[in-house]
Amino acid sequence: MLLDRAGARAFRAAYSETRPFPDLGPHRRVCRLILRALEVEGSPPLPGWLALPPLFDS
Repeated sequence: MLLDRAGARAFRAAYSETRPFPDLGPHRRVCRLILRALEVEGSPPLPGWLALPPLFDS
């Protein structure tokens, strides 16, 4: 996994120090498809990959 919950919180906190954190909801599905196509996390089953809970809620 690229980030766990603690890593996601740390990333968001650091990012938010310089600019407002964007709403990622509209882009989440596309980003996950790109990461899967690049096999960043291997090649997990698509339905499970797309159904993972979001780490960056707005």
